[in-house]
Order: sequence, then C-alpha cells, then structure tokens
Amino acid sequence: MRQREANALFKIDMKGNMAKPLSPGASSKPTLEVAPEYAALLSSRPAVKSDTTWENPLLAKQRELPAINLESTLLLTRKQFDWSSPGPDGIPLFFYKKCRIFGARVTAFLNRFMNNPRSAPSSVFKGRTVLVPKTKPATTLVDFRPRTCLNVAYKIISTVMMTVVGATTKGKGIIPVNQRADRSRHQGCVEAHIYSSAVTGIMKRRGIHSIPFMLTSRKP
Repeated sequence: MRQREANALFKIDMKGNMAKPLSPGASSKPTLEVAPEYAALLSSRPAVKSDTTWENPLLAKQRELPAINLESTLLLTRKQFDWSSPGPDGIPLFFYKKCRIFGARVTAFLNRFMNNPRSAPSSVFKGRTVLVPKTKPATTLVDFRPRTCLNVAYKIISTVMMTVVGATTKGKGIIPVNQRADRSRHQGCVEAHIYSSAVTGIMKRRGIHSIPFMLTSRKP
C-alpha cells in the first residue's frame, strides 16, 4: 500500500516535522524538501480491480444510496440540537424540524446533489468559525473553544454518506469492530485518535498489515 511504502521511507519527529531517514553522518533534509517527495509517492495510485460485485462490496454499495425523502430528512435533522450554532444560512435546526417547508426544500436540494454534486452552490461548503468561552471570564484565546458552523444541507449530506458507509462496513464485516474508530457513542476526535493509534500499534507489533479506510469531506 502506498501509505505504508511512504511511511517506510519517511518519519515524523517529536515536534511533528517530517524527515527522511538517511545514512549515519548524513545531514537531514528540511521538511519543505521532504514534503513534496512524500506527496509524490502517495499520488502514484496502485492498480485496483474494476469489479464492483462481491469482491468490492464497498464500491458496489455506493450505487445503492438510500432514497432521500422528507421523512428521512426530518429524521436526520431530529438528531441535531435545536439551537446549535447555525451556519452561514443563519437558520437554526429548530425551524427545519418544525416547519415542513424547510425540510421539503432541503430534501429537493439533497436529491439534486446526489444526482449531480456540481449542482450545489459553493456557499454550501463554506462555514464560519466562532469562539465559544470555556471559562468565565474569558480573557485570553486559551479560554475559548473554536467551533465551525456549517450549513444544514452540508450536515445532512455528510450524515447520509456516513450512514451508507457505516452500514456497509459494519453489516458486511469489511472492517472488524476492533479496527474501527466510528463506534457508537464513541465518536470524539481525541478518543478516535487514541483508539486508532492503539490498534495500529498492536498490529505493527504482531506483524499484521493494516488497511486504513478514511472518508473525508470538504470543510471550510
């Protein structure tokens, strides 16, 4: 796997800087020189099978996205907090839950997006960052917690994608439960990082090759 090959040629020091292991006595390369070489190695994609049947159930599942209707949209929004920080649209989720006209408009947008992702305006993928005080009085930057507020449509799109991918990986057994970070009620970023680090560490000590799977969404 390209990621494993790249990690075998490069290392990360304690300060988070990237360096390339060299022979004893040789001078180390600056991070700015190493990063393009690392990225170039990852960009050379390995050959993959085009079969989308039982050999690649995850790819096949992408063709089976659930139908998006008003009820499913309201169900997804119902899981969110009513008055959480709204995105650039400025509309709290409370109105999406209580006013069906909002849900109908979002449902129509989602169906257009699933058929043609380019139909979404660029404003959907933009957000704003607000500083929420952690302590009172908040006098310095360390007393605030940054929160990124995204549009409701973006939140629903990401939820639909995670629902499909999560159901596929869990139901088909593609990723064993002890190798997943998307556990129910355990989705904190810090805990997921610690959990993933522990799993990869155990697999490395046992000589088992890991297969990382990551779903990334564009954020502002």
